[in-house]
Amino acid sequence: MTCLDTLKKLAQEATPGPWEHELRTNAYAEVGKYNSPKRWQIIASIGLQNCAMNAAYIAALSPERVLAMIAVIEAAKAMRVDPTYRSGYLQAFDEALAALEKEQK
Repeated sequence: MTCLDTLKKLAQEATPGPWEHELRTNAYAEVGKYNSPKRWQIIASIGLQNCAMNAAYIAALSPERVLAMIAVIEAAKAMRVDPTYRSGYLQAFDEALAALEKEQK
């Protein structure tokens, strides 16, 4: 199993996003998502020296974002494998990249 296969499997099995992070104290942060306006579901608790930065990083890598990045990588790899038939791969690449850029907004 490749690194991308492992990441894809983990992302598919993880709690769907979008994820957010909240600093609870100077040394404790949570990553989670709101299931409703007032219902916070904890994904991870972080209690380290750089907990706010670590929580922000983890929240930014929600499953949807990881899967979108993997799709871009796979489309780019496919273009390298078959350079004679790039049009189909370029469309897949453009679609994957558009999904990733949409997720970032």
